[in-house]
Amino acid sequence: MLEKNNKLTYINKNKANEFHKRNYLLFIVWPFLSFINSVKQFKYLHSKILILLFLGLYGYTYIFIEGTDSISYAKSFINMSSTDITGFFSSIKSFQSEDSGSLDFVIPIIAFILSRFTDNPYILYAILSIIFGFYLILSVNIIFYFYNKNKSKNSLFFLLSFLTILPISNINGIRFWLATYIFFYASYFCVYLKKYNYILLSFFSAFIHFSYFPLNLLLLLFLIIGEKNIFYYFLLLLSFLFPEFIFNNINKILSYFSLGISSHVSSYVNDDYVQYVKESKNSLRFELQFIGYALYWYFIIATIYYLRLARNIKQSKSLRRLYSFIIFLLSFVNFFSVIPSGGRFKILFYLFANTYLSIINSGILSRRLFLINYIGVLIFILNFIIVLRQGSESLNIILFFPFTIILSYYNIHISLFNTIFRWFHL
Repeated sequence: MLEKNNKLTYINKNKANEFHKRNYLLFIVWPFLSFINSVKQFKYLHSKILILLFLGLYGYTYIFIEGTDSISYAKSFINMSSTDITGFFSSIKSFQSEDSGSLDFVIPIIAFILSRFTDNPYILYAILSIIFGFYLILSVNIIFYFYNKNKSKNSLFFLLSFLTILPISNINGIRFWLATYIFFYASYFCVYLKKYNYILLSFFSAFIHFSYFPLNLLLLLFLIIGEKNIFYYFLLLLSFLFPEFIFNNINKILSYFSLGISSHVSSYVNDDYVQYVKESKNSLRFELQFIGYALYWYFIIATIYYLRLARNIKQSKSLRRLYSFIIFLLSFVNFFSVIPSGGRFKILFYLFANTYLSIINSGILSRRLFLINYIGVLIFILNFIIVLRQGSESLNIILFFPFTIILSYYNIHISLFNTIFRWFHL
């Protein structure tokens, strides 16, 4: 019997190796088909590598749009290629000064090192896409692990919904969103698995985007005080009743920090920026405003719904710790959502809530899709359409054609938006 099992294992391993070889060759000829094959066989390391390479190709064929962060990064990178090392380090050295433009020096360092070899911004975005994709895949792998434990319709829903929360198209403003994935991944290991060495990776996220400095303080505080749900519930209640507290007292809070930190944060709360963000929000189309509210309340209601279901299964201490952290995190999100640009932290809450729901669902044996998730399906279909529409202007259609690698050398920039969405006036 043992001999037979060993033989089957050997045959399966050979089949897997043959699949990977063919898929690597297919990537050269038709990367998109290779990407689809890799997604279907996500459990294999080689499939993850090919997905990562495809995301790098996405970055290399990226279409820069005027008025976006990506075009600013591209122009800065071109200028950086003519900057000597003395000039660069003097700008990094001044990051604590009052007139500093940025406290986030990881991406500039990566860009500067790369600029010693090329001034091509498409290569920069290929590298940044691979870095972003690396943490995206690591994060998806967490949900995929729990999906494999219970391959139900509900598990599949949470896996697919996770993919729409923070997709690769967010490399437009890569600093904040890369920091989001890094913080999520690292704090998941700290909170759920008690692997406290990941706190170093978590703190690293603050040097990619400084707004994750207070999140790391929150994580550190949670690890110190532990599961104090009464305190977290009280804080959560305050965040719903008095969400403007942080915003109204921001200047007093900033007085306890260094001049460089105060200057950097103040740029997000000055009157002109507040007015600009308010006008931008008011000008958003209805579906964009609706999806923000729908996602937020879906995850809150679904968490309450699954919390009741969890009473019927054996909950681990790790799951209870994760729930406590999510309550604490949601309080922070509510307080900071009032601050201009602070609403972006809701994405982090969605990632954690989705993970919590995935873990609970892995222990529930049910083939039917729960009612709350029927509603969730409708919300996430709309979210997927919006995400695709928003990313379509930068998504180059040559990614879907054979010989993408060869076509990319001819600087063909035809967006999915101009191919499809423009004709529907979306």
